[in-house]
Amino acid sequence: MRESARIALTYVQSHASELGIDERAFHGREFHIHVPAGAIPKDGPSAGVTIVTALASLLSGRPVKSTVGMTGEVTLQGRVLRSRPQTKSHGSAGGRLNGK
Repeated sequence: MRESARIALTYVQSHASELGIDERAFHGREFHIHVPAGAIPKDGPSAGVTIVTALASLLSGRPVKSTVGMTGEVTLQGRVLRSRPQTKSHGSAGGRLNGK
């Protein structure tokens, strides 16, 4: 989970202008991502795209629609990988964060 959060923050920081985030939004700030004690460690990677989305939403001021659900691991290049196992009922389709 910690690695997913670090990758998410790194991605958002390095793609701030593409995400419509003022790069000054990171200056003088620390980010704390709370994970409930009951979280299952193996679920960490599948939270990557959700953490990226939450940070981008917070820093850009653009809310995420309440009807959107997501799961998927994020790479440092912004690639969204399918969550494993693929038996999840609504797994990610895979792709890139910018939709391409």
